[in-house]
Amino acid sequence: MGTYLDHFGLREEPFPSTPDCSVFFTGARRGEMLDALVHLITHGDGPAWVCGEEGSGKTTLCRMLLERLAGQADSVFIASHSLSPADLQAVLAEEFRVPAPVAGDPLPALRKRLVEIYLNGRQAVLLVDEAQALSAETLAAIGELSDLEIGQQKLLRIVLFSTPALGQRSQQPELRALRESLRHKFELQALDREDVAAYLMFRLRAAGYRGADLFTPAASQSIADAAHGSIGKIHVLADRALQASCDLGVRLVDLRELRQVTGGRISAPSGLAVLPPARSVPATRVGIGLLALLVGGALLFHLWSGSGTDAQPLASAPGAAASAADSSPATGAENTDGSARESANADARGASASTSPSSPPADGPASATSPRPQAVDGSVAKPAATRVTLEERIAGSEEWIRQLPDSHYFIQLVRTSAGDRATAEAVFADALRQLDPAKVHAYRSALSGRERIGVIYGDYATAGEARQALADLPPLIWGIRPYVREVRQLR
Repeated sequence: MGTYLDHFGLREEPFPSTPDCSVFFTGARRGEMLDALVHLITHGDGPAWVCGEEGSGKTTLCRMLLERLAGQADSVFIASHSLSPADLQAVLAEEFRVPAPVAGDPLPALRKRLVEIYLNGRQAVLLVDEAQALSAETLAAIGELSDLEIGQQKLLRIVLFSTPALGQRSQQPELRALRESLRHKFELQALDREDVAAYLMFRLRAAGYRGADLFTPAASQSIADAAHGSIGKIHVLADRALQASCDLGVRLVDLRELRQVTGGRISAPSGLAVLPPARSVPATRVGIGLLALLVGGALLFHLWSGSGTDAQPLASAPGAAASAADSSPATGAENTDGSARESANADARGASASTSPSSPPADGPASATSPRPQAVDGSVAKPAATRVTLEERIAGSEEWIRQLPDSHYFIQLVRTSAGDRATAEAVFADALRQLDPAKVHAYRSALSGRERIGVIYGDYATAGEARQALADLPPLIWGIRPYVREVRQLR
């Protein structure tokens, strides 16, 4: 069963299984919402809440916002479910380069630093993805941060991305400050039938397709009905249907192909004609293609129908926060359907693996009897006698990092607390397998007063070079949510 890329003249997969931020669909009011969020952050005064069901595209919108703010704001990105209030303050202190307090409450030192950022004419921004998964204590701490002001101006502009569940949780008495601060709400609606048809062609065009519509009206509308607007489910159905068309030797996707990959569970939408079944297809290709597709169809549909789109991130990866280190705002080239193609951003292909590496409790190192950590692709990291250890690479990277110019960029693969060493070990081992080992480095930092371990990749003179390298990382690396940072943030 050959790939369908050559069959349809595509240079890359149009419907990847992980969220792809290298292209941004501006339809269904996504573009308007992104513009409104940028304006609110640069001119507004209160936290914003972006609300959407699983699969509505919250993570992609969050990453694009991070990209657009590059050069305009000092941004911190958080996507860790296990973040405690102390961890939150440590991350902010490290990202905003706040001196570690001698003793007592760290909030005054943070406020002082935020005032300095404001007086220098910049905005300090906190973006939190999957906020509904945070603990009540951490959400309450975010509410307190939203109250930091100078005059009538907010010192920290906060945007929370979550499912509607956050609205219910915010009714808890301890979250009153957060609830009252959420003055601006943006709702991401699921894609309707018309949006899905436009989205399918947008993704195909972005992948290099230049022909007529590949999906018949009946097929695109059936995908919309079956996926209920979930972008992840749309990707699964469309990808499998394209493969089915390739195996059958046809250059169109209709209901027949969809029925094959869903075990016959797709029905024709009312009011639309369906193409007749009679098509000339080589019998040998039909036999091989249909056998594989029919055997796996029911299982694929079962997996598709129960899955969400925005996969949960690896535990503690990437150390709970990312920074918009790019020096220039994103630009987009207009495609033929009017949707903008954006450059890969500070998390570019940031989707998340649904499984976590095996890790010890956060308050202690891994024990000798702990199970071996898993790699990003779920496999067990195999020991190699000739492979350098994480500790050896940390020692070997010290001089290399010290010599890097502050204005250069690198790709942050993971950054986690020293107590969660197993996560760093797993990501480091996987990076050695998936990437150029000579470009994989590691470091230990205590800039925030808490010891952390980081694994990074590459050295790039410009933000554009770093973004391109980020976009070119193998798909298995995307799951750990890598992002671009500037070297000066390690100092």
